[in-house]
Amino acid sequence: MRPTPGYPACMRRKRKTIGAMARLWFAVAPQERAVLFGVLAVALIGLTARYLHQRAGVSIPMDPPDGEPAFRIEEPQP
Repeated sequence: MRPTPGYPACMRRKRKTIGAMARLWFAVAPQERAVLFGVLAVALIGLTARYLHQRAGVSIPMDPPDGEPAFRIEEPQP
């Protein structure tokens, strides 16, 4: 492999990786590309809905019905 002038070795590897990913994307059939877009869209919609739901939620501390703590940690006496 001949070194590319003007680029350090790490940049050359990065350019090759990006190029390989681009070739891989264009090697996918149009029908497969549509399925990948669909899966990506569903995942992004789910993540957005989860974020909005968690952002809107307000947690309120609640006591157990009988007023006792739900669990108690007792340390042994020395």
